[in-house]
Formats: sequence, C-alpha cells, structure tokens
Amino acid sequence: MTNEHDRRYASDLLDDLDFHDKHVLDVGFGDGWLIDAKWRDFSAMTAVETSLDRVTQAEARWGGTPVAHKVAFLHGDIATLTLPKELYDLVVFSHSF
Repeated sequence: MTNEHDRRYASDLLDDLDFHDKHVLDVGFGDGWLIDAKWRDFSAMTAVETSLDRVTQAEARWGGTPVAHKVAFLHGDIATLTLPKELYDLVVFSHSF
C-alpha cells in the first residue's frame, strides 16, 4: 500500500467485509498487507500479482508458515489468467492501480 493513510482507509473499509471462511481472490496483492491483516479469517486465498518479484518475495516470506497452507500465489495479469469464477466468495483489488 502506498502510504499509512491509504492503508488505514483501506483497513477501515475491509472491516466491513466478512472474510470468515471465504475463499478470497486478491487481485494485485502488492506487499501482502491484506494477507497479514486477514489470513486468520479466510479459508483460502488466491493472490495474483503482475510483479514476479512480489510473488517471489511473498513465497519466500510466507513459505513454511501457516499462511502458505491457505494462500496460493500466482504471477500474471488478471485479465489474461483463467481462473474458475465459481470458486471465489469474495474478490478484492487490494493493490491494483
């Protein structure tokens, strides 16, 4: 997220969403702030990012942790990826511009 003000604003908005036991699609996961904030709540997440560096960093950061059992990191553009739309309960564009 770009700055602390934006992060607080987004966090306040996300507090209104029910992540409990949901399969979440996070488009543009960026630095992973949403994963940090909500990983205990959702049942699974597919986290998509166009930056290969971000995906590599995320896999290194969360590999071998409980987060790794809940989050699948994908490198690609959401416009061209083929994902099963019926799989997701909630779609969040947390770091997409």
